[in-house]
Amino acid sequence: MDGRTLISGNSQQDVYFDKVALAPPCTTCPVLTASGSKSKGFQVGNLSWSPTIVGDTVNVYRNSVIVATVADNGAYTDNTGSKGNNASYIYQVCVVETGDCSNLVTVKFGSK
Repeated sequence: MDGRTLISGNSQQDVYFDKVALAPPCTTCPVLTASGSKSKGFQVGNLSWSPTIVGDTVNVYRNSVIVATVADNGAYTDNTGSKGNNASYIYQVCVVETGDCSNLVTVKFGSK
C-alpha cells in the first residue's frame, strides 16, 4: 500500500469531503445563569435567564427532567428537596412556545 485511498478500485491521491453548513447560533435562545444556596439545610438552585418574552412560558429542567413550567419572567428558584453536600444539578430552560432552549448550567453543592 502506498497510503492512497481506493475509490471504485482506483487509487486516489486526495480525499475530499463535502462542505456541511452548520446551523447559525440561536439568537433568541435564553442565556441561563445559576447559583446554589441552602434554605434550612435544603439545596436551592437560583436560576435567572434573558431574554424573556411576556406571555410565554418556560419549562425548567433539572438533570433532564422538567421540574416546573412557569411564566417566562427570567427567574426561578428550584427547591430541590435535598439536604447535604456533594450534589450536582444540571439546569436548562426551554421556551414552550418556540422550543428555544438555553445553555446548560451546573450547580454544585460540596466537593462533587
